[in-house]
Amino acid sequence: MGEPPSFAGKVVLISGCGQDLSEATARLCAQHGAAGVLLGGRGVEQGQAVAAIVSAAGCPAHFQPTDLTKLDDCAALVAKADQAFGRIDVVIFSAGMLPPRTNLETLADQFDHLFEVNVRAPFFLMRRAGEVMQREATPGVMVTIVGLPGAGDPPLVASYDAAQAALARLTASFAADGAIDSIRVLGLDVSALPATPADRLVSPQAIATAIARLASDHCTVASGSVAPVDQLLATPARAGSQHGARGAR
Repeated sequence: MGEPPSFAGKVVLISGCGQDLSEATARLCAQHGAAGVLLGGRGVEQGQAVAAIVSAAGCPAHFQPTDLTKLDDCAALVAKADQAFGRIDVVIFSAGMLPPRTNLETLADQFDHLFEVNVRAPFFLMRRAGEVMQREATPGVMVTIVGLPGAGDPPLVASYDAAQAALARLTASFAADGAIDSIRVLGLDVSALPATPADRLVSPQAIATAIARLASDHCTVASGSVAPVDQLLATPARAGSQHGARGAR
């Protein structure tokens, strides 16, 4: 898979701490030179433990208790990163809510909760973090984690499919916003994982590597795209910086 790109000098905000993926991503950031990591999530004990591990590795890290269904918490997460580090270079949305078992078992509050966590929270985190990036004139990067069924794949639960499609569209729309054209917004499609070798490719460490490649200054994936994870893991990082079809200011 090759070496993941450097995070040297970058401040990284990761939502969804408490999951294996967010921990693997935070560790990778520290390993490759991040100037700071801010973790947000509901699991206080686990979040603080991950922040301590990252700090012990030589990268300053903080944890902010965050319930992504609460917009005040989303604002506080970005404010904490700004207060602690004075800038934000990379935002990674590793939080997500899985669907109920079937369409007929989906309750109204479950439907609403899916959209709160998978769509509304990323929107307002993008908006808040984008304001900090613009203020600091940071050519920032935002990475969403998307699970879209392929053309031949069976549908999942309608509410979940709709939320994931909305997140993919949100990714493209933010990328196309001329007001924030110095910020690359990219999606990682984790539903594109091939069946083999499954254990290696679906590991949190492998997905964290794919996230890092999207966040790299040398990423050649056009801003607004949702890139299949298997392609990112199979293709070595390429030289030369590209900020999507629009370019960077």
